[in-house]
Amino acid sequence: MNKGIGNFFSLILILLAIFVFANLASRWFGVSLPWLFSGSIVILLAFAFLTGAYALGEGKHVTIDAVTSRLSENSRVSLEILGLIVCLAFSVNLGWEGATWVIRSYVGGVSLRGDIALSTFPADQWMVAAVVPVGSLLLILQSLRLIVKRTYFLAKHHVTLRTSLFPPVLVIVLFVLCILISVNFNPLLGLFLGLLVLFFGGTPVAFALGIVGTIGLYLFAGGAKGLLQVPISAFGSMESFPTVAFPLFIIIGAVMGRAGLAEALSAFTEAWFGRVRGSMLIVTIISGAIICAITGSSLAATALLSMIYMPVLLKSNYDPRLSAGTIAGASVGTLIPPSMSLLLFAIITETSLSGLFMAALVPALITFSTYGIYVLILSFTNKEKFGKPPAPVAMGEKLKRTRTATPILLLPVIILGGIYIGLFTATEAAAVAVVYGLVTTLFVSRTLSLEGTRKACLEGGYLSSMALFILIGGLLFSNVVSQLQIGPTLVELTEAIGLTRPILVLVMSIVLLFLGMFMTPGPIFFITLPLFVPLAMATGINFLWLGVFYTYMVEIGLLTPPVGTNLYVIQGTSGLPFWDCVRGIMPFLGILVLGVVVIYFFPVLTTWLPSTMISR
Repeated sequence: MNKGIGNFFSLILILLAIFVFANLASRWFGVSLPWLFSGSIVILLAFAFLTGAYALGEGKHVTIDAVTSRLSENSRVSLEILGLIVCLAFSVNLGWEGATWVIRSYVGGVSLRGDIALSTFPADQWMVAAVVPVGSLLLILQSLRLIVKRTYFLAKHHVTLRTSLFPPVLVIVLFVLCILISVNFNPLLGLFLGLLVLFFGGTPVAFALGIVGTIGLYLFAGGAKGLLQVPISAFGSMESFPTVAFPLFIIIGAVMGRAGLAEALSAFTEAWFGRVRGSMLIVTIISGAIICAITGSSLAATALLSMIYMPVLLKSNYDPRLSAGTIAGASVGTLIPPSMSLLLFAIITETSLSGLFMAALVPALITFSTYGIYVLILSFTNKEKFGKPPAPVAMGEKLKRTRTATPILLLPVIILGGIYIGLFTATEAAAVAVVYGLVTTLFVSRTLSLEGTRKACLEGGYLSSMALFILIGGLLFSNVVSQLQIGPTLVELTEAIGLTRPILVLVMSIVLLFLGMFMTPGPIFFITLPLFVPLAMATGINFLWLGVFYTYMVEIGLLTPPVGTNLYVIQGTSGLPFWDCVRGIMPFLGILVLGVVVIYFFPVLTTWLPSTMISR
């Protein structure tokens, strides 16, 4: 039944893409259909709140396992139960306050938020907002079901206090201490430490952010009255047209991956660039750039490149360390737009998403070009590290492979080109990408069947539900930071001590690098941006530059030992010892650091292209 629900809601994402695309087409043809705009937001709201329970039941919500992966199975299950209790507590409050909010709006007959996003939708707004308490009820039922299931597991395995119950008790004690610090010493410090305790205690990221945000609103925003902000903030985080791009870019990555176009891209690049000195490493870098532009996710790009190219490189007698490093460098998925990190930055800071995509393009191209130059130089100075090049490919075969790879080659051009010339916004580009991808893979190249489409939508649905709930929880936490007036306080402190731009950039670099070794980009952005954005404004840092800088730093963190997530993906596919992978990655990590240095001294590289855009 859960799979059936997943299939249904995943197909809703296709409907979302159709609504956004139809809204774009109506504008092109001068037809006024404003309900398409509001309809797309209603679909997003329904999907976000009603699928949270489904993703929880499938175990798809993201957790940080840097600590829990080293514990016994019983201890991990105990911590999982604690995480589910956190989810239950958050869902109960969200549901109760959400129902209260909706009932008041229905009885009073007033607009929920006063925004115009839903004003053209042919239904009362309270009906749309009802997805908040309904989705919360589903989360409550799912949490209870999973708590009973995991408790039964522990009962069967004869739990002992020392091995199984000590970790969750420790997490509870530390979390309570953090709340006491927040109340009696420093509100922000206590909440931040409490968030870290839940993260490393294995609580799903979305619900850790949500419960800490809820507690913060209760403690520092008027007690019980402050809790009414929880459903309002949660609803408002999804009542945003730029947020629609989030699931759509995820879906197109899933569709292209399921259609086998990554393999077609590999065959194309091997045919045309395989005879170049450095051959297969150059092919890996070029393919990586294109795959990154499709997936927008480092983890997805790393897994895909590793599965496709690592066996080929090892079979061709390329140095294993160099092969691992090349794949790591070529799979920095959030560096090349469209990027999930840039999208998240745009939503949190309310920066132009189209502008951010253009700002990242030139630095990303420079970084990938530097990869290629490094490999070419190495192919002359360390020939022993390079295997034999692939056999020559006849021109007829080259043209055949080009035709097969054309859909995936054109997709980044359509997305970025359309945004640059003002044909559509970044959100509309995501819908265009989904429609284009489905049409080409289903009817032109016929590399995707209806069953494959269903599976791609299901996979995209998993990831989208998880990502949107992290967004809900993260913006709740950001709301607390905003209510604490931390920004103005930090700005005053900046002026008092004379904080300069170089010092701030250095501090941000250290913090982001440290957090990046343990966390995925989402939690890092939600924790740090509310603190650093006011400081960036006070020191005159351009937001487009800041978004690109953030993206570089989280990519560096994902590749930094001892816990960099992408390191373990590469190690798993290559079979190399961990520290051999680390040594192979170091030169490419150095190139990423060089990229940060270059954009620092030459910020025009991030601001020039956006300034030439044809904006809508």
